[in-house]
Amino acid sequence: MTVENFLNGDITLHPYSGPTLFLQALIGMFFSMFFGISHLPVLTLFMACVVFYIFGIILVEFLNLKFTNAVLAGLLFFLNPLFIYEIWGFMTNHYFLVFFLLSFYFLLKYQRDSTVSYLILYVVLAFFALLIRQVVMALPLSVAIFYTIEFLKNRENRTTIRLAFLNLLVFLAFYAFYKFIFPLTPRMTEVPLQFHHLADFDYSFALIYGTLIVLSAYTLPLIFNILDFGKLRESFNSETKVQILTAFLLFFIASGVLYSSANKLFKPEEISWGEFPYFENVVERTGFFPRGIHGTKYYFAGSFDLWKYWDIAGKITLVLAVVYILRFKLANNIFSSFIGTYLMAMVVTETYYDRYILLLVPVLILYLISISGEFRRVTKFLLLIFIIFLGFLNYLFSADFLLVNEYVWNRSEELVQQTGAEPSQVLGTNAWKMTFRNRNRDYLYNFSYDNQEVNEDYRNNYTLVETKRIEYPVNIFVEPNIYLYKLNYEQH
Repeated sequence: MTVENFLNGDITLHPYSGPTLFLQALIGMFFSMFFGISHLPVLTLFMACVVFYIFGIILVEFLNLKFTNAVLAGLLFFLNPLFIYEIWGFMTNHYFLVFFLLSFYFLLKYQRDSTVSYLILYVVLAFFALLIRQVVMALPLSVAIFYTIEFLKNRENRTTIRLAFLNLLVFLAFYAFYKFIFPLTPRMTEVPLQFHHLADFDYSFALIYGTLIVLSAYTLPLIFNILDFGKLRESFNSETKVQILTAFLLFFIASGVLYSSANKLFKPEEISWGEFPYFENVVERTGFFPRGIHGTKYYFAGSFDLWKYWDIAGKITLVLAVVYILRFKLANNIFSSFIGTYLMAMVVTETYYDRYILLLVPVLILYLISISGEFRRVTKFLLLIFIIFLGFLNYLFSADFLLVNEYVWNRSEELVQQTGAEPSQVLGTNAWKMTFRNRNRDYLYNFSYDNQEVNEDYRNNYTLVETKRIEYPVNIFVEPNIYLYKLNYEQH
């Protein structure tokens, strides 16, 4: 809708726009002038490929990964379900990630070469990212924190404190631009930062711990790669079997205590769902954005076991990684600094969605590789298996999501043309509802996942018009039906 406004000469954001979005809308406008607005998903796919390329360059150039290993790590990011979902539309993350990763790239180049032009490019590209999503302000703030810690470790190095001060100024300049110069939408002004969340331990812990569990689940092979139990033996100067056994026993006791304590304190219902993957919006237990259509969506075969054991695996690997890092790998790191800063920023947001996690995925991958180095043979094997699993899960979710939305949108248009109903009288996809708002919610036609056996309202007050079965190869969803209902005349 914002791109349409730009094409018509109105360069203002939609009132409901939460992200700054301006640069993305400009890119979309220029693309649409040549290829049409309906082809914007093609542009998004292109931007996703650019993200993959930039990420690969960072892996090879700064983390010294071999090409094949960089491809595997890049695919782990590219095939993340949060990443794949946003390919199918015009959402902000892929456009934002292009400038965010480019900014990070030149920051790393500056750290390595101390060339001022790289520092300037880092700031300029971060500003471009600010024109898509305001959350990029966490980047200069995290860099300021990183260099402050470096200065505290070595007070003789004055360069670090100057860089800390410079990045703090960049953060303040970005904030001032956003607050006083950028044309804020009503949505932006209505959702200020919620600093009271910091005083709510249950909320803050649920958000941070839940996010780390999800991140751990999405990067399982790389977390295994950092665990080098040979170092555990060396750290205790273990020579006899009793000493070796004691060293491992202490490690796993500490891990067990942390696991038990963390999960006892964890109250995911404070944020959203009480079940993995915890956070609402994009990736839920029944697929991509299931609440875009009314009703309770059908599940896929094996889904309950998958989410249960994936959750357990994420928690166990997270705890093992934390204990191991605290013992062997704890150090000031530009990647961990950003992760910590970003998580604290998310605590004070008004509403937390799972799509906010996506930005942390590439940074976490960079962090894990930075403290572990090249992949072991078993890591490559686990990565390959995990990537195949993610590929199938994305195929399953994407095919279902696209076919459901295509059917409901096209059928909604047919209803408007054939029956003379107003578009706002059709309860269709989320995009349809956002385009044709019905504030009174007096819908005549409803699309729903619910059949009349489970939904009393549809059984008593509606007539079933048709049932659409969603079919595609290797579809393992159980009873994948969409129902179209018409409100009975006497109820209308």
